[in-house]
Amino acid sequence: MKKKMKLLTSRAVLASALVILIMLVGILRILSTFFEFQQTIISQQEEQMLAVSKSVASSISIYINGYLSDMTVLRSSEEFVKGYWQFTQTGDGSALKDCLEEYTEVRPSTVTGLCLLNNNGRYVLGTAQAAQYAKRTIEHTSTQMLYFKDDAGSYCIGIALPVYQEHWLVCLLNISDMYQRIGSDIRMGTSGYVMIMASNGLILMHPSSREVGIDVVEGRRIRYADRDFTELAAVAERQKHGETGVDVYWSYDWMRPTNAKPVRKLCAYTPAPLRDDFMIVCTVTDYAAMLQPLHSSMGHMLGDVVMVFAGASGLLMILLYLQNSRRRVAEENRTLREVNSSLEELHAREEQIQHSQRLQTIGTLTGGIAHEFNNLLTPIMGYSGMMLQTLPEGSMLREDAQEIYTSAEKAKEIIQQITMLSRKSVGHTFTQIDLGKLSQRVEKITRSILPQNVTLEVRCAFDHAGVLGNETQLTQVVLNLCANAIGAIGTKEDGHLAIVGELIDAARLPNMVPPREGYSRYAVMRFSDNGCGIEPRLLERIFEPFFTTKKAGQGTGLGLSLAQSIVESHGGGITVESTQGVGTTFAVYLPVSNENVTLQPMVEEIPDLDRAPIVVVDNDPRILRMLERGLTEKGYSVTSFDHPVKAAEYLRGHFCAALVTDYSMPDMLGTNLAVIARGIQPGIRIIVLTGLIERDIVELKHREIIDDYLLKPILCEEVSRRLLQLLQV
Repeated sequence: MKKKMKLLTSRAVLASALVILIMLVGILRILSTFFEFQQTIISQQEEQMLAVSKSVASSISIYINGYLSDMTVLRSSEEFVKGYWQFTQTGDGSALKDCLEEYTEVRPSTVTGLCLLNNNGRYVLGTAQAAQYAKRTIEHTSTQMLYFKDDAGSYCIGIALPVYQEHWLVCLLNISDMYQRIGSDIRMGTSGYVMIMASNGLILMHPSSREVGIDVVEGRRIRYADRDFTELAAVAERQKHGETGVDVYWSYDWMRPTNAKPVRKLCAYTPAPLRDDFMIVCTVTDYAAMLQPLHSSMGHMLGDVVMVFAGASGLLMILLYLQNSRRRVAEENRTLREVNSSLEELHAREEQIQHSQRLQTIGTLTGGIAHEFNNLLTPIMGYSGMMLQTLPEGSMLREDAQEIYTSAEKAKEIIQQITMLSRKSVGHTFTQIDLGKLSQRVEKITRSILPQNVTLEVRCAFDHAGVLGNETQLTQVVLNLCANAIGAIGTKEDGHLAIVGELIDAARLPNMVPPREGYSRYAVMRFSDNGCGIEPRLLERIFEPFFTTKKAGQGTGLGLSLAQSIVESHGGGITVESTQGVGTTFAVYLPVSNENVTLQPMVEEIPDLDRAPIVVVDNDPRILRMLERGLTEKGYSVTSFDHPVKAAEYLRGHFCAALVTDYSMPDMLGTNLAVIARGIQPGIRIIVLTGLIERDIVELKHREIIDDYLLKPILCEEVSRRLLQLLQV
């Protein structure tokens, strides 16, 4: 119980730590997003402020250039020209003054007045309002831009045009009125404003009248000597050079100049071109005030996030408590399921092991039975064969011997089928088989068993290619597959069976058919029907011995197993594809032989071999007597042994032309005796008799240690014929 409590406590602590970690990660993510958003807001604000500055600068340029155009027209007018010549010739300036007054009256209040200055900047004459400014302080940044200041400290902008290279016609524009028309209504947030300066840094327009008329840096430095103007001076220097840009810098709140606390500001500035001079338009706002709403929203959002995470943490703790209370039941159920699954898996493995043991037992039994039957059939076929050679035609004894021989041959075929269950590799005498002729024979046999409701289609293109194999076995495979296809079609009215053959390269073999070394081409025969098909769950079992889906008494379950054994013993493979309700296709792959095997003609009489000495070895006395008698009658000098050790001792002291030995013998296999014999007498001819072709037999024949092997049951005449072929080489 204590362990469980500790486990629950540790899980709760882990869950709490996980929630805190998730909350921290979430907050960091929110902060990262916030700073990205803040930077976006700042960039948008900078673009907006710069756009405002450019708009005001454009308005000022248009505004002032418009008055310059009006003055150009006035200077060229007849009234101005007559009044000016009258003034210069007679000194009477009344007409000229009336012309200037008339121009001022029809203009808005921005136009303070017009006046005439000499080349030294001295006032000559003008309207009454203009005289109040022009007779006092005059500042200029260029020949065409003048700034007039009255006794009250207010400024006017003077736009000057030359008159006959002797005087200057000046239009005075009220800066305050101009600012009210252009920039006073523009606000950037709660503390932003527009400020206009001359190109030399003189403040012309500002929301605070205290700032108008002083230098943006030096004037303020005089007023506030204890303050730092380093960053402001750097920005002002760029502005005086006519640059366009946006700067963040430390300055002061000039709307409340008594506040000596530095303020971070954002300023967007651009020049307003005026013929040969320019004015500077600045849009200024408090950096902190601009971001204050965003920071306030961020604080509220973080508070909400913390509250949400706190609520989620509490809910998670409740859920953990509920989950822990249910976990015990879930663990018990899972334990029971695991135990049940383990028992089911154990049961399935036991069934699989039992099935494998049954198959192994069947193979062992069939192999042993086949071996014993071969030993029994060999003397039966041997003696009956010798009787058939000696008995006259038409005699009753010959007919009896023929029946014995025929029955023994049938028994031989049955034994060969039984041996297929014991091993995948089944030994038979292989010859070169023409696939074209084989397909023709199969077609004839298949048509003979074909029901009326099934049509047969045969398309084989083998180009006289051949395979090395046993024709009887291959015919059995083909007929078995055709019979299965006809059975799957059943009584279907439009039944169809197609046999299609072709040659393919080894590279096109399916994965389940491994290529055989030394063979580059394969023959493939496909048997396709439109029958009922095979269920997917049964496909992997159809090649198992004794497995059948037919009713009791209708099938043994050996057909496909034997077919697979035969095809694989020929170095090929067999595959199947099936769809329920559509049909099934079996494909048989066989390696195409590159050598032409010709059969030796039957030798009816054995010529005199001068009593060639041969040794015959077999532990079965019946087979030994049969071989000794039959080979002696064929003209050989036969020495027989029932034990391989005795035969080996005899070979060490006597010359022998050939050795005929059984494979399976106690104390020593026939292949071991063959190796000993080849070492003693290198030129000896060796034949091994066996019921099954074992791997070591094939390897010794490939290494030319033995010359050939023959399958039991066998006739003395077959042994004699093969000995003759070997001894005549």
